[in-house]
Amino acid sequence: MDSMDRMGRRAAAWAAAGVMVLLTGCAGTIKQDARVQGDLSRLEGVGTVVAKMSPDAAKQQGDNPQFNREELATRLRYRLESRGLTAPAATHQVEIVVTDIRVRGAFAAIMFGFMAGDDHINGHVRVVDPSGRPLRSFEVKASYALGGLAGGQDGARLGWLYDKFADMAAEELQKFVTPPRAGAGTIAPVAAGAPLPAPASSPSATSPAAAPAAQVPQAAPGVASTAAIDNVEAVPVSERGRAAYREWLTHKKPRAFIISENGWFYSVWGTKPPDPMEPTDPLERGMKRCRDAGRPNCQAYAIDDRVVYIKPGSPATTAAN
Repeated sequence: MDSMDRMGRRAAAWAAAGVMVLLTGCAGTIKQDARVQGDLSRLEGVGTVVAKMSPDAAKQQGDNPQFNREELATRLRYRLESRGLTAPAATHQVEIVVTDIRVRGAFAAIMFGFMAGDDHINGHVRVVDPSGRPLRSFEVKASYALGGLAGGQDGARLGWLYDKFADMAAEELQKFVTPPRAGAGTIAPVAAGAPLPAPASSPSATSPAAAPAAQVPQAAPGVASTAAIDNVEAVPVSERGRAAYREWLTHKKPRAFIISENGWFYSVWGTKPPDPMEPTDPLERGMKRCRDAGRPNCQAYAIDDRVVYIKPGSPATTAAN
């Protein structure tokens, strides 16, 4: 009998040790996006949890078919509900944009362990207002690197990643989402593929308050601009827009300066946009922001070191093409 008791205690000890190994195999980090700092003073609870995929993550989905963004949204929803941070009538929502996923095959995890790399889910978590404008944003990285039997089952490892990502995201959201005074409610997870709007705090886009309307100088129809790239006064925008253009000239290529009627402008550079759902090409990104904002006659004024501007209303073939 004593022998059986000792064997039982030994088995329990091994089981406890195994659980500890599994838990320590999961790791994660959070990084705040200081550029997104909207007003959350009136935020009381959130209404939905939306899961999206960046273009890069969507490509990775084919190699990781077991990943389910709806499951990730559901687990975060459960965490928020348990903290009383949800409300059916809430107008704000939480958006997850998955940017990088990887789940090792069972054979690679068992045979090679951490030498085969890690399993991970990386993504941005945002609180957005009813218009889709991000008010807070942070990056979550959840990883699992153990191999052997502990890392053998794809579903088990993926479940640990879901939970780790959701736990960290909920903990961070609790810092600025307050419980609704009327009490918590239930919400539904949503998996969507629509691109996110550019963060309102991004220095590359303007608003009516930041960029007053200005009259566009008249030019002969069909005549492309001959202005030099550093001729700031020739840019058909407001003084605030010209100041942005001066700054734009200091940035490295690739870059694009987009304008539209009434003095609107979009100063864009680099291939790593703050929003992972946006195009990496600056010209495409700037034109998308301009068109998504509903600006009239969006077109490039300058690309890299070339002025390509043609007055709106002139023939469709431009130097930008």
